[in-house]
Amino acid sequence: MCRISLFLSVLSLVLSFSSCGPKHGNGNGENDSTIISAIVETPTNTPTNIPTNYHFMVENSGSVKGYFNGNSKAKAILKNLYDRLDEQLNVDDTITLNYINTSITPFHASIEPFLQQTWSKCTASFTKLDDILSMAFSAANTESVTLLVSDYCFASNVGSLETAKSGITNLFTKGLKDNTGLSVAILKFNSDFNGKYYPGGLPCKQNLPFYVWVFGYADKVKKVIELPNIINDGILVLQPTETITPEIQFSNARMKGKSAGFVKVSMWKKDRHNDTYSLTYKFPLSNIIMDKDAILNRNAYKLPLGYTISNIEVEEDTCTMTIATKRPSPGKLCIEYQNKLPNWVEESNFEGTGVPPEGKTLGVKSLIEGVYNAYINKDNNIFTINITLQ
Repeated sequence: MCRISLFLSVLSLVLSFSSCGPKHGNGNGENDSTIISAIVETPTNTPTNIPTNYHFMVENSGSVKGYFNGNSKAKAILKNLYDRLDEQLNVDDTITLNYINTSITPFHASIEPFLQQTWSKCTASFTKLDDILSMAFSAANTESVTLLVSDYCFASNVGSLETAKSGITNLFTKGLKDNTGLSVAILKFNSDFNGKYYPGGLPCKQNLPFYVWVFGYADKVKKVIELPNIINDGILVLQPTETITPEIQFSNARMKGKSAGFVKVSMWKKDRHNDTYSLTYKFPLSNIIMDKDAILNRNAYKLPLGYTISNIEVEEDTCTMTIATKRPSPGKLCIEYQNKLPNWVEESNFEGTGVPPEGKTLGVKSLIEGVYNAYINKDNNIFTINITLQ
């Protein structure tokens, strides 16, 4: 039941997971406005018209057992998640149910007996969290999404948590090299717990967090986290950086740059009242795994000196943004949405002995930071908007 972070390269051990399907390695516009089409450069193009397999995987160690005792909240949360996903499936999509520890074990029945039998199935006495994470994200590709359920307690027998965190970063960095389109959403839930808490095998009957990590390509992960009526206690999304050339809107059809993403300084709209110039553009959000409130948060954007966001709106999967400046000048204009760990990660962390306080998990900050570092070491932005001013 201990969580041991080992510096293992175990991706090749799970490529034979056949039950998860085949592997593949991997200012506002006016009525007469002219639009330069948006271009989104993604790390890997994701087919959207192929069937998707969604794989629930519950870690079946003794430390997870207490979440499935009786009519627990964890059972209700997972049933709700399963049902809402089942309602959204396309014709040929599928959901599988599995247990995971040293290997992945399919469960060939419906969700109700799966949840009822999980209590008796949680018997594994030792868990390597590295191996479980590797199996889970290696099973995610253009056709498959993994929903990995665990308490995610994180300890180490090889040194400090900092050392263990480094091993997680190494594991995910290698995973991203093999699967450049891999995204992950981490959802925190709280549930009643009645069983033995590990490490230590201590009797415990109180509320404790558990987590669902969703691995897959951006559009598929986005579908899961946007399911209706799923109330979580915290969410973090990590994805490869999207580079966007936006749809630029002009009030005069004669105003047009040489190509998409090129804008003449003379095209900026001048405000006669405050002596500023503005430019409005749109960009798609279909592959940006963020909710509306996050997109609207102007403080998360980094702009060049002298430029500000004067307006931002979101409608369905499209964002309309207006930037303003007193002196537009030729050059590269880059608007960056920067990644940042949410406060709940720090607030959920516990480092010590014994049963943690309610709402906290042993070492979870180091674990999540290990994954986070693998993404930000490649690029610190979730997405970047590029415009060239001539």
